Amino acid sequence: MTFALLVWLVVALSCLGIYWFGVHRPARSASGRSEPVDRSAAFAAAGSASASAQPGRPQRQAGGLRQRLRPWMWAALALLTLPPLLVVLSGWRLRLSLPEQTPGTQDERLAALLAGEQLVPPPPLPPEVFARAQAEGLAVEIVSADRRWELLDAGFRQRLLAVYKAMREQGYEMVLLEGYRSPERQAMLQRQGPQVTQAGPMQSYHQHGLAADSAFLREGRLVISEADPWASQGYELFGQESERYGLRWGGRWRMRDYGHVELAVPEKKSTAPTAG
Repeated sequence: MTFALLVWLVVALSCLGIYWFGVHRPARSASGRSEPVDRSAAFAAAGSASASAQPGRPQRQAGGLRQRLRPWMWAALALLTLPPLLVVLSGWRLRLSLPEQTPGTQDERLAALLAGEQLVPPPPLPPEVFARAQAEGLAVEIVSADRRWELLDAGFRQRLLAVYKAMREQGYEMVLLEGYRSPERQAMLQRQGPQVTQAGPMQSYHQHGLAADSAFLREGRLVISEADPWASQGYELFGQESERYGLRWGGRWRMRDYGHVELAVPEKKSTAPTAG
């Protein structure tokens, strides 16, 4: 872009030079308004010149010169205006053709992911892992939650798996607590109060397979609460990686939901809840 701007600047200055020396100066010289006058020579030749001079001739000569040089003026104007006009139109067409991007879509890892890298979901954990966490009061109704990866939106699934992979490389093993959620289950969770969810049926991205709740696995046990310093640091990393892959992290909401991420597609639901 800088090189193109430099080239255009050189062209513009060249056009200005063409106009000044090829059009403006000759026209003014022919009309007798800009060239310096040798007054002594003018008085010496006044007698002979007055006899043969024709009124209005310099003006007619200047007008004819302007007529002959007018194409140069239009060419200079076109060269000055067309390059920036083309740049503006190209940028406008580019903005129309590109879809609106979510945060993090310019990241190289996301670009590689969307280019064709297909990640495979991890094997499911034994049901006892979730039953123990629910019995210990670490989570609400996770035993009956749906953890089938195939019910998640394909694009969202790949992004979430990429986040899991990045977290694993930093020492955190992630576990899917819940993915797709039926409208009936959403209504049941809403009845348990706003501390569980504020979203009603079809008001959560869970109903569209575009949201998931995750936690950490440490020594065979689920670690869900952010009160654990290790988990608190892990959730911060989880939020950063999720946003890098274009997901929205619940840890930034007013009612924080650190394990929740979603791929925001506004036309999928009518209202956006504070927590999903």
